[in-house]
Amino acid sequence: MAEGHTPEEWLDQEVAVIISGEQQANRVIGRLEGISDWGISLAIPLSEEGEPAETTVFYPWHRTDSLRLAREDERPS
Repeated sequence: MAEGHTPEEWLDQEVAVIISGEQQANRVIGRLEGISDWGISLAIPLSEEGEPAETTVFYPWHRTDSLRLAREDERPS
């Protein structure tokens, strides 16, 4: 996997994001699907009835505290 230095270079790679909420911040791990002036779109892994699945979630920049490539031990198996 080639690791770039900017989020645009991380498209289709697993990233770790800190998302700020009303009460607390949460770390989210997912595949970076898109990036724009408004925010980022992540494919988040789900498990539905034993079958692997994913959903796409949009996070606006004002809720995104940090974004980095996910470490090997953070990536879904």
